Amino acid sequence: AAAHDGLVVGADIAAGMVKRAKRAGAEAGVDNLVAVQTDVHRLPFADHSFGAILCTNGLQVIPGLEEAVAELARVLAPGASLYSSVITMPVAAALPWGVGRKLPTVLKSRRELVVALTEAGLALRSVRSQRFATLIEALKPLA
Repeated sequence: AAAHDGLVVGADIAAGMVKRAKRAGAEAGVDNLVAVQTDVHRLPFADHSFGAILCTNGLQVIPGLEEAVAELARVLAPGASLYSSVITMPVAAALPWGVGRKLPTVLKSRRELVVALTEAGLALRSVRSQRFATLIEALKPLA
């Protein structure tokens, strides 16, 4: 938030993480940070609210990957980007296609992550691996 002129919203379902973000913002003296406790499956924001979304190491622990990504895509403005890092141990890559869709995200293959993003209407700009992380940049196309 200190490096950005606009409003920065931090969202987490865990109350402790929200309190920590608020405290860090106050200690840093930033007044453009809002921390919200919310479930990614039901974000309290209007459609197309955000110019960018950064989701680091969250998708692998959130149940319902497809629903979570669809909700992130809903609040992302057309032409805006989603940046995500997802830690995985891709057990699903060794299983027949489709079986992995039932596994927790941390066990899904990179292919299943890509499918979830594209089914949510996002266009992939970059998908790369770095150790156990899949680093993703996806764009919400202009209407």
